[in-house]
Amino acid sequence: MKKLATAVFIIGSTALLLYLVLPNQPFPAVDNASLRSSEPGDVESDLRRGYYNNSNRQETISLYRSKFNQLSIFGKKLNYFSFTLNYPSEEAQTLIRDQTRSTYLEEIVHPMRESLFVNGFEPKKDSDVIFVNGQSYLQKNIIKLVNSTLFFRLLLGIFALLSIFLITKAWTSYYQEFKTSLLK
Repeated sequence: MKKLATAVFIIGSTALLLYLVLPNQPFPAVDNASLRSSEPGDVESDLRRGYYNNSNRQETISLYRSKFNQLSIFGKKLNYFSFTLNYPSEEAQTLIRDQTRSTYLEEIVHPMRESLFVNGFEPKKDSDVIFVNGQSYLQKNIIKLVNSTLFFRLLLGIFALLSIFLITKAWTSYYQEFKTSLLK
């Protein structure tokens, strides 16, 4: 049993470290139906971009999730594991940029790696209608990519593996003592 547990730990550790060593995701490409914003707040950082489009929230989140989760290794397409966090729209001014208008804010997370924030503004009033270059749009999205460095990913991964090892060792020792005390 001990050999099996050791083998599972070694295989799991190797898989985790390989996952952490993979390169950061590039900024996800968008479809041709979106117009890139040239407003000053949307072009001041390469890791934050604004787009106008006529998609709804569900379509927008699905598009960015599918683009952000794709990984190509040696020509093979793989998908990252990810989960989505939903924030109150008021948090956009803290997480995206101050003075950001928002109807929804979601974060697509690759655990222990990077995140992609998708902020959407869908006008509700006639005075807020989005009209750019002679065309109206249903919403404006601001996309923010938050990468992590390889050093900190590996440091976190090694710390997690070391913690699992030490906790398992302590639990096994406690279990053995408990078992022998019952047999007395």
